[in-house]
Amino acid sequence: MSRGLRAKQGAFLVVAALLAPFFPTSTVDTVVVGVDGEVAAQPELSPQVLADAANPPALSAGLPSFADVPMGSMPATLAASALDAYHKAAATMARLAPGCHLDWSLLAAIGHVESGGSTAFPILGPVLDGNGYAAVPDTDGGALDGNAVWDRAVGPMQFIPSSWAKWASDGNGDGIESPHDLYDAALAAGRYLCAGGGDLRDPRQAAQAVFRYNHSDSYVRTVLLWADAYARGTVTLPDSAFQDTSYGAAPLAGSAGLPAPAVVPAAPPVAPAVVVPPVVVATPPATTPPSSAPPSSSATPPPSTTTTTPPPTTEPPTTTLEPPLTTTTTTTTTTTPATTAGPSTTDTTAS
Repeated sequence: MSRGLRAKQGAFLVVAALLAPFFPTSTVDTVVVGVDGEVAAQPELSPQVLADAANPPALSAGLPSFADVPMGSMPATLAASALDAYHKAAATMARLAPGCHLDWSLLAAIGHVESGGSTAFPILGPVLDGNGYAAVPDTDGGALDGNAVWDRAVGPMQFIPSSWAKWASDGNGDGIESPHDLYDAALAAGRYLCAGGGDLRDPRQAAQAVFRYNHSDSYVRTVLLWADAYARGTVTLPDSAFQDTSYGAAPLAGSAGLPAPAVVPAAPPVAPAVVVPPVVVATPPATTPPSSAPPSSSATPPPSTTTTTPPPTTEPPTTTLEPPLTTTTTTTTTTTPATTAGPSTTDTTAS
């Protein structure tokens, strides 16, 4: 190799090293982990998904029956602030990467599949400790995900901390870059999708961009189906309708999440409704008073003989007077007053 050629190669390597930070790079090792921390299900997107990319029915046919897909012709629902965040991110990307042609509906679809697009609470994905997910040791000291041992995907677009460190964005101009802020996360996702240099108006290129986000055929199919649904028509709901949206919930989560709170209150009323114990507890007192309250209990036994007869007629006391004297049962204690009434009985006989 000539000296001149070696010099040219050396100069090229120097220039490449200087420009490397400005070239779009993957969030993490994309051969192993997606931007959201999912283990790569496959090394590359299947040709069949590329062939189906522009055909929603074909995309749906490639998914299992229980997959989270749009409900026919029903318009997809979206929180008002989420819709605004996706539109703002797409508008910003139109300025930053005009050739990308990123549509807001693709961002909305990823937000839906990743987390339901919730804006109410911080969203933390599973711990990436290698158990069913990629093993991603901590990279942020737990600052974003609260775990100082392993990383976790965070926020509505589910960036892992190492990915967020590269693509962090301020989508609402508040001077803060937070993966938990949907405006920031949506813009970061837009930058990541456009980093491949494709024209996302082409469904096949959009499929490739989504595959870089999560290396799975089914993921790409699902995202493209939701992107189509959002593009066809969207019903905007107040943010309050999505407060109970959970990880991976459907866009109808505003309504699907409501039964959960409704079921929780329903359970406690069932427990208090079991007032049978108080009734059972009240039953023993009904059996014990007869021993402690002879007057009221004596009214109960007499019904078999006649309770009202003893007060007016003194014959029952005279007939029962002697048996109590010979027996020391509880009736003797109750008839003790009757022993003092002995003289009165002789008076009655005298009269």
